[in-house]
Order: sequence, then C-alpha cells, then structure tokens
Amino acid sequence: MECGEPVEYIVMSVEEYRLKEADSPFIGEVERWGMILYEDSGVEVSRALKLVDLAMEYYDFSVRARDSLMYRASIDLGHNAIELLVKAMIIARGEPLPRTHGGYIKRFSEIYLSSNIVSREVIVKLYRVLELMNKARYDPDYNPTVDDVEYVLTTFNELREVVRRVLGK
Repeated sequence: MECGEPVEYIVMSVEEYRLKEADSPFIGEVERWGMILYEDSGVEVSRALKLVDLAMEYYDFSVRARDSLMYRASIDLGHNAIELLVKAMIIARGEPLPRTHGGYIKRFSEIYLSSNIVSREVIVKLYRVLELMNKARYDPDYNPTVDDVEYVLTTFNELREVVRRVLGK
C-alpha cells in the first residue's frame, strides 16, 4: 500500500480458507505479504451455527426418506447431517478442515476426545456411520435396514447433544 499498489480484497468462507491454507501458494503469498484490514473474531462460531442449522435440514430430509422407506437415501442424508455437525465443531475451534470423511472424524476426535467433551463410544459410532454411508452410497449388494437408519439417526441425536453443550445451539 505504501508503494501505491492497489488493495485487493479477498473474500471467502471460513471453510474455503481453512481448506486452502495448507497447500495453496496463493493463500501463502497473501499471508506472507498481505495485511489484515478487518478481522471478525466471531466468524468461526457464526459459521458453525449456520452449519448446525443446515445439519438439521439434512436430518429432517433423512427422517422423511426413512418414512418413505428409502433407507439408502436416509443413511446418506443422515451421514451428511452428522458430518455437518462435526464440521461445525471443528470450525468453532478455528481448526483447519480435513479433506476426507474419515479425516473429519479423526480431527474431531483429536479435539474433543482429548478434552473429554465426547466419549470414545461417540467416535466409534461416527466411524460406523461412515461405514454405513459408504455401503449405502457405493455397494449395490448392500440392503440397508431400518435398524441401520435408526443407528444413523440416533448417532446424529447423540452428537447433537454434544453440539448443544459446546455451542449452545
């Protein structure tokens, strides 16, 4: 700015920034040579709360799919709802986002298991839900059951209680 160079604003969501910061030469240059003009310290929590709302939408879709006996879709939608809650919890802590479904669970457990906010049983359930989603999405021989769907929905509700305790929503 002192050399008469123009100011270029870069606007992106918290998720996009966190995903790119690890290996983006562009973000690296911005962080090295750029200057923060404005920073909203509540942006992570605000974004996390919006993701919780979106997770509730996916949960409702999953329940409707279950009620319509579309178990494969219900499992997939339920997994999406759970992953949005996990993502919200990671973002609320200002942590970088992983690139894989399993990475989300691993990072979530590193943050919240070590601080005794979630139990090991919750983490085991998250991995089981991931397994069910993979079967529902990719295995043509898999015949999802209502018990599988209920497992996913129950896991969502257990995680939802953790989110309420941590984020207050």
